[in-house]
Amino acid sequence: TPGISDPGFRVTRECRRRGLTVSPLPGPCALVALLSASGLPTNAFRFVGFLPPKSAARRRFLEEARPATETIVLHESCHRIEDFLDEMLELLGPDRVVCVGRELTKLHEEVYRGYPADALEHFTEPRGEITMVIGGCDLPATGYWQPERAPEPQPASVGRYRRVKPPRPGRPAPQEEPEAE
Repeated sequence: TPGISDPGFRVTRECRRRGLTVSPLPGPCALVALLSASGLPTNAFRFVGFLPPKSAARRRFLEEARPATETIVLHESCHRIEDFLDEMLELLGPDRVVCVGRELTKLHEEVYRGYPADALEHFTEPRGEITMVIGGCDLPATGYWQPERAPEPQPASVGRYRRVKPPRPGRPAPQEEPEAE
């Protein structure tokens, strides 16, 4: 899966900004699959595995992760994801960029990108395996996956080829209309 420790995350992020779907190919682990499809920087990341089940230990982890500039990847139980997102919202703030993958490379695969409060609303009763990518504290606070400006509208013919039929024998060729100036 491309995108690990190379500029591939920029391509993925631009695809996200344009509303294109980026889906990881099945690979050896959910860590690489989600990290490469997240659109978050991959040049420096830290994988922490499963977080402790107790809230106090998770909170300590989040307090230590607050100043982290590298991307953080972790696994979380579907039974604790709501609690973790609540704690994340409280300790890392509402502007930390997250990407949550559920059931990666399986039939019900889901990759959600946004902010902790939005993810909390989205994952009300999640099931299955969950992997999460948390952006570093130095990412822009808003608009990370939104386009910087709306794309310019283009005429329908741009980027499309029009097949021109050859004239039938005995008939004149069709004339091109001059462009209006």
